[in-house]
Amino acid sequence: MTLHRTTSFFKGQQHKKVSTVVRAENKGEEPKLTRKNEADTEAFLSPAEKSGENPLKDPMAIIGIVGILGVPALILLVGVTSGYIGQ
Repeated sequence: MTLHRTTSFFKGQQHKKVSTVVRAENKGEEPKLTRKNEADTEAFLSPAEKSGENPLKDPMAIIGIVGILGVPALILLVGVTSGYIGQ
């Protein structure tokens, strides 16, 4: 595959054209990732994910959900009850 790129530079009254040729070669043919080959590739899965267990049995998942939903709700609850948030 050959790519040609032409760039023009203007300096005062002079007009100079520079041409660059870029060549790319693929020496080591890597197999393309298709649906047929995708089954052969493996993503990292924990043993629980491989066995198909409920993801909410994982303590880190519970900590993440509580951190995302519970902490802001607690901050709002404390702010409303103490009178900092509201009319």
